[in-house]
Amino acid sequence: MKVLETKHKHFLVIGNPNTGKTTLFNLLTGLKKKTGNHPGITIGENVGRFYYQGEEIELIDLPGAYSLIPNSTDEEITVKTLLKLRDEIDGIIFVGSIYSVRTNLILLTQLIDLGFPVIYAINMADKLEEDNINIDINRLQEILQIPVLLISAATKQNINKLKELLYYSSAPEPDVFFSRIKINSPKFRQLLKEFPGESKYFLFLNFILHNKIHLSPYSEVIHELKPTQEEIKEITKQEVLQRQEIAESIFDECCSVEEKDEELGIDKILLHKVWGYVIFFAILFIVFQAIFKFAAYPMDFIDNSFLVLNNYLKEILPANPLAYFLTDGLLTGINGVVIFVPQIAILFLFIILMEQSGYMSRVIFLMERWLKPFGMDGRSVVPLLAGTACAVPAILSARNIPNFKQRLITILAVPFITCSARLPVYIMIITLVIPDKNILGFVNLQGLVFFSMYVLGVIAALLVGLIAKNFIKTEYENYLILEVPPYRLPNIRATLIQLWDKVKSFLFGAGKIIVVLSMIIWFLSTHQPFKLQTNYENPDIENSYLGHLGKAIEPVIEPLGYNWQMGIALLTSFAAREVFVSTVAIIYDVDEDDTHALTTKLKTITKPETGEPVFNLAVGLSLLMFYAFAMQCMSTLAVIRQETNSWKIPLFVFVYMTVFAYIVSFIVY
Repeated sequence: MKVLETKHKHFLVIGNPNTGKTTLFNLLTGLKKKTGNHPGITIGENVGRFYYQGEEIELIDLPGAYSLIPNSTDEEITVKTLLKLRDEIDGIIFVGSIYSVRTNLILLTQLIDLGFPVIYAINMADKLEEDNINIDINRLQEILQIPVLLISAATKQNINKLKELLYYSSAPEPDVFFSRIKINSPKFRQLLKEFPGESKYFLFLNFILHNKIHLSPYSEVIHELKPTQEEIKEITKQEVLQRQEIAESIFDECCSVEEKDEELGIDKILLHKVWGYVIFFAILFIVFQAIFKFAAYPMDFIDNSFLVLNNYLKEILPANPLAYFLTDGLLTGINGVVIFVPQIAILFLFIILMEQSGYMSRVIFLMERWLKPFGMDGRSVVPLLAGTACAVPAILSARNIPNFKQRLITILAVPFITCSARLPVYIMIITLVIPDKNILGFVNLQGLVFFSMYVLGVIAALLVGLIAKNFIKTEYENYLILEVPPYRLPNIRATLIQLWDKVKSFLFGAGKIIVVLSMIIWFLSTHQPFKLQTNYENPDIENSYLGHLGKAIEPVIEPLGYNWQMGIALLTSFAAREVFVSTVAIIYDVDEDDTHALTTKLKTITKPETGEPVFNLAVGLSLLMFYAFAMQCMSTLAVIRQETNSWKIPLFVFVYMTVFAYIVSFIVY
């Protein structure tokens, strides 16, 4: 082993998903980190640093991967970053888990074959005895020819020892394991002859990935060799099968696991073809009750606090445009961001607890066969069901889906699920145009229509998945690699760090976009063309920029049965769907909190030219369809922008949902 001379050291943090890799990264770096996303990709790398004995050590936490032969976009990111930084890093911290050593060894031996200085940190060591797992560290270290360390991110076991090891380079000879793998390919043998001093496994990766990763001068030679896709597929299969055999032999020699009878007994219930689903949906019922009920109290507190602050500022500030911009524009926009935090926090708290306890893996297994035909996987069930509360935290929770195609399909499907923001609109319209009577003697017609809106949202979401899976192209097969860990108690510290990470990501990611859009909508609703606005307290919405836009789009929305007043309500509700109700109440001068008074007044409003009611059955059903399918929520678009790191995708979502809503509303009307 040699001491590295560099004052600033750079290490990659790599490992399989669900091994506690990011928890260890957070423990080492604290909150001193930044996230870099790749275009069109949700998951990027986290970069953080810490100081040990006066020297700075930078860590780059790459997305979880199972192999250097990528089967998902996230794995491709890891491979590209790894090969790109091959000569610039001082080593790799490979984070494994006592529960997945067998799986760890595939990716780990590939990294060793590249000749990287690697430290194998086997996490969750505090559970070894409890879960009857035996690992012969000395023998494992001897076979792998690298330092192997049992650690626990939960109890901080051997964390200082891990930091100490970062001061040393222990690079094994390259191709330690690849030399035992037989690759039957004349073209690959020709490549080896061209570069006799290079790592054989490094050349192998360039050979099979030359269409995705271009590293001069190898790509030019490989291009001349012209390997076909069939040849690449065949030698990839050869490497994978032989690598698995090597991993199995190492595991059998160094590790043993005794399965617990009680865990098998619990799984017989939780994975039962009937009771498994009953228990899962019961848990989800509790989760969404918590989101609706428990989140309501902090959300009301946040809303009231901003209202008090808003009123206070209006009292002490002079009544000028800048003061109203601050109170009704900027402050209202910030309120529109912060008010989502309780829902996001509660949802992610449950998700993190389910993951850390080991239950989430069972859920994914249960739901996989139901969602796969629609282009999604078992992990998609959480975002889809969370969408009934709010699309914002639901889309954020799609980060748990490692395959980019399945993640994107889930993001496209979630906005169709009926969220809580649609409820005030549905209630007002259904009360307005659907008779309050029973059919078949016991089924309330209004309740039936209300329930139908939820069903319609689910059907639309699944239909989007069915269509999108045929249009979203990916070079990777969609398959599920699933570790089923033992049950364990969640770690409080790790849970809180992960929870804050999720909340902070929303606040400083999508939050910025929401605030800016809120200020734009405030300006458009309070200012008039070619006229200085003087009444910011009760602005003349009809003659504002927003009012003019409402009148401008009237010819477009008239075929749906809407007038310019509804056009204004459609535009303002882009800030949040439920704003439709308050805008209609303002336009027609009714108390929005009195639903009976509002619907009574709206029933009396008629068209001047015909005398017919403005809000008749056809218009009401048309509005229901429009709000069921249109993208009337800037917060959702902001989160889609954040999660895809692209403006094209949220713009596409806005256009296709609006067009689809328009066509359906037109047909219904």
